[in-house]
Amino acid sequence: TFGTNGTLTTPIIPDNGDNIEMFLINDKIVYFYKIGSNYKLACINPDGTNDLTFGNNGEVVFDGLITKTIEKDDLNNIYILSYTATSQTITKYLLNGTIDNSYGINGVLQLNFNLTENSLLKIEKVNINELFISRADYPIDYIYKLNSFGILDTSFGVNGELVFSGSYYFNLLKLKFLESGSFFITRN
Repeated sequence: TFGTNGTLTTPIIPDNGDNIEMFLINDKIVYFYKIGSNYKLACINPDGTNDLTFGNNGEVVFDGLITKTIEKDDLNNIYILSYTATSQTITKYLLNGTIDNSYGINGVLQLNFNLTENSLLKIEKVNINELFISRADYPIDYIYKLNSFGILDTSFGVNGELVFSGSYYFNLLKLKFLESGSFFITRN
């Protein structure tokens, strides 16, 4: 009952090697991709049709947004991290494709990391009470833990961050979380 004979073909061809990020949320596929200078967040029903109740006719378009990473939490809310060297934001979206205005200021959390042009950030994990962000900034890597309000959790590491030297250029750390709350750190 999904698509045509169980297959759904979309015209999505990501630009410049950008990936298509997908999540299965409540039997729907939510996907995030880049076309031209725009990023889009869209939702597909179990039968393969666009979920027209999501966002604006099935999608949310981000005009010219420099978006780097997306993640969902345990309640299926969607978090999008966008950043440049001078500005970093996390925007929280509800399952219906609307911004959660109770998060940050009108749904947007402004971060204040001192980045360089070569810095890479990624949301590693989000759950009800915490959000982890990894940062590659050759020659040092960082892991930050924020609470549900987006404030650095100063009980984690040193003042909310773990710092590692000897990073590889343009290579983010990968975190594998265990049910106990502990995690492993790996690198490609």
